[in-house]
Amino acid sequence: MKQNYNEILREYRIYLTEHEKSHATIQKYVRELVWFLSFLQGEEPTKAKVLEYREQLQQSHHARTVNAKLSAIHSYLDYLGLAA
Repeated sequence: MKQNYNEILREYRIYLTEHEKSHATIQKYVRELVWFLSFLQGEEPTKAKVLEYREQLQQSHHARTVNAKLSAIHSYLDYLGLAA
């Protein structure tokens, strides 16, 4: 990814605010995005990367938690215009 993390997070936070997400949801989604961007290590988000991330999450989290985390990631993909 070409932008730095702080810029990505700032712009995504603005997007969530404009889409009337609650303060708690914004905090949660941004926190999850930090973890996902760290996982990507500068690579572009792709379906394969999301699936790989999901597999990693499933090793240490319950299904409900994984789904909540992936919901945040899918919101970010929507923001990027990459959602299917």
